[in-house]
Amino acid sequence: MSLESCVDDDGSLLYIVTKDESFKKWLVKRKSDNLLSCSCRMFEMKGVLCSHVIKVLREAMNVKDIPDQYILKRWTKQARAECVQDMHGHEIQANPKLQQTYQYRSLCSIFTRISSRASESEKAYNVAYEHASNLARLVEDILCLEIAGNVLKIGHESQDVNLEVNSIQDSNLMKVKRLKKKESSRG
Repeated sequence: MSLESCVDDDGSLLYIVTKDESFKKWLVKRKSDNLLSCSCRMFEMKGVLCSHVIKVLREAMNVKDIPDQYILKRWTKQARAECVQDMHGHEIQANPKLQQTYQYRSLCSIFTRISSRASESEKAYNVAYEHASNLARLVEDILCLEIAGNVLKIGHESQDVNLEVNSIQDSNLMKVKRLKKKESSRG
């Protein structure tokens, strides 16, 4: 890619950028406020600077770093940290996987500490193992109910869990429905 020429156009500079092995030409316009726009319109359409603008920045303007006005907020680390709101102003999780990753890491940290301490004593190990088994069953029950669309009620004072399992008892939910194989009639 090469910078072919520069033309003054009513207070703006027009740079002609060509690709070495082809006859294609792109016009990069430098306005009086030093904003650049290319005829390929990649930045305006996708939010990514094209190689033509970068060529003008590096060779004509002698700029080594991309100016801040060309770095959209969505490409920064700050974009992940901020809350996203829906059209009603309610906060929504921008990426549900981030929440799941956070929850996974915090649980791993807690259970690693518990495992480390509980392994120091036979009695502590047995208590931790029993509670971990109960907790594993409880988590599976909760996830099954969420999948089945039931409501989970947790009593905070008594710490016991009351599950509404009316539809779980329905034998139709307990059976796995499979597609029947169609017999082919090739002859």
